[in-house]
Amino acid sequence: MTERRQRSTGARKRSSQTPASSSGRAQSKAVSVPTGEVAPDDTASLDDGRAQLQAFVEANEAIMASMATLGSEMAAFGTKRLNENIERNHLLLGCRDPEEILRIHSQFIEAATQQYIDQVSTVMNIVNEMATAIWAPLGAASEIGREVKGGEEK
Repeated sequence: MTERRQRSTGARKRSSQTPASSSGRAQSKAVSVPTGEVAPDDTASLDDGRAQLQAFVEANEAIMASMATLGSEMAAFGTKRLNENIERNHLLLGCRDPEEILRIHSQFIEAATQQYIDQVSTVMNIVNEMATAIWAPLGAASEIGREVKGGEEK
């Protein structure tokens, strides 16, 4: 062997050994190589892992869809309220006496209060649907996990 080859072979041999023991000799490190076979317990764990991953994917899709719905609803509500504010300001510009100003403000506040109450109810319904959509796949994955583990969790 040439000197160069001996050096590279020696480097490879040294890298596959662990540091020297107390006796000063290098110890070989055992390396296990998967054979491609999966033990039955491992198969159950893999199936459980796949089911849980799928559940997280479905939950994420539900989160994204629900947040889009919630965002659209909030944007529509904000736009409606802004337009009503602008309309009120136009009405106030045409007022001739304090009574008319008071009447316009009272109607505006009464309508706004009812709209906010209604909006809270709408948002709560969306959030409730969101929670149900998110937890449904996660709950199903938990049930699968319990079945795979032999019903240990209750």
